[in-house]
Amino acid sequence: MYALDLRNHGESFHDPEMSYQGMAADTAAFIEELGLGPAAVFGHSIGGKVAMELALSQPVLISALVVEDIAPKQYPPRLAREVQALAELPVTDFTTRPEAEKWMIGKLANPAVARFLMKNLVSAEGGGYFLRLNIEAIQSNLDTLLDFPSSSRSFQGPALFIRGGSSDYIQDDDFSLITRYFPNSHVETLDGATHWVHAEQPDAVADLVLDFF
Repeated sequence: MYALDLRNHGESFHDPEMSYQGMAADTAAFIEELGLGPAAVFGHSIGGKVAMELALSQPVLISALVVEDIAPKQYPPRLAREVQALAELPVTDFTTRPEAEKWMIGKLANPAVARFLMKNLVSAEGGGYFLRLNIEAIQSNLDTLLDFPSSSRSFQGPALFIRGGSSDYIQDDDFSLITRYFPNSHVETLDGATHWVHAEQPDAVADLVLDFF
């Protein structure tokens, strides 16, 4: 099992361009370089859109697809508050991680999401912390990330879509669109979960994914 950091995230390279075609190509190159294809791919939110674009553009590399709480469509402005909070995070003011988490919880009023986002805060060699994602590139590409590349293709392999019961990212009206792109798909709903399904209900998500695979 491999957990990939998309460009401008984690330890992956930084780049001003963040199209879904480009990030799908990054993932395809990883699969091909390690000889992993066809591979089962799982992605959440932006990662879910990358996984969908990869399955549509290079289906020979994908054996199965799991998408968490995102549909293959354009969204109105979303996650602007979370992105802005990360951009405003006064990294140099903190001496401990709990201080940073407390600041983020105060901004977002959701401890689970705040702690999830704080995975991007890492210790600097000389002391203190730094934010390892490229927040400037993410901000400048937010409109692109809210959209999804139009395609006439479909992925015929098995696909599982997991949505939060308290999230509006995948609505009942989206089922026909999902089926058009992914005809061998089904949707599972986890009651009470918001968009951050795996952060709030990790065991339930793991059970669904393992059963599916």
